[in-house]
Amino acid sequence: MIRWLQQQLQTMPNGRSLPLDYRAAAVLLPLYEQNGRFHLLYTRRTDLLPTHKGQVAFPGGKLNGSEETAVAAALRETHEEVGIFPHDVEVLGCLEPVQTNYGRFVVTPVVGRIPWPYPLQINRAEVATTFGVPLHWLLNPANTDHQAEHRYTFRPYAGETIWGLTGWITTNFLQLLQPAVSEIGD
Repeated sequence: MIRWLQQQLQTMPNGRSLPLDYRAAAVLLPLYEQNGRFHLLYTRRTDLLPTHKGQVAFPGGKLNGSEETAVAAALRETHEEVGIFPHDVEVLGCLEPVQTNYGRFVVTPVVGRIPWPYPLQINRAEVATTFGVPLHWLLNPANTDHQAEHRYTFRPYAGETIWGLTGWITTNFLQLLQPAVSEIGD
C-alpha cells in the first residue's frame, strides 16, 4: 500500500500560489502500521493555546518565512509538538492544499510514514494527548457523522472527535485511498 500511496501522491499539485492575504501552513499526517493495520496519529490541543483549544489536529503550523517548504515546516512542527525526529519520517508526498477562512491559511497536508512504536515526547504546552485511529475505522461510512453541525465530522473514536479542518484533510486522504481499500484490511 505504501508504494501505491507514494505514486498517487506524486500526481497531486505541489501547492498553489497564496492569495495575498493568506498565510502558508503545513501539517503532517503521521501514518504508521501496528498489528498489520495502518493508523493515523492525531493530537488533541491543550486548553492553554490561544486558538482551537482542545481540538483534535494533526501536528503542524505556519511556515517560517518564504524559504521554508511545506514538508520542512510539517516535520519541524511535528518534532516540536510530539518529538518525532524529521529523519524518522518517510515523506510519501503531499495532498492538495486546503484553504481555510478561519485564520486565512492555505494548509498543505504532508503524508509521512513513521516507525511504530515510537517514543513520543509530547510538548505539554501545545499537546494534551496523542491517539491513533485505524484507517479501516476511518474508511467505514458508519463512522462519519452526517448529522453533525460541522461538515467532515467523524463519530467519536476513543472519546475523541475528528472534525473541521482535520476532518476535511482526513476525508481528502481517505478519498485518495479508496482504490487501495482492499490492502488496508478490515
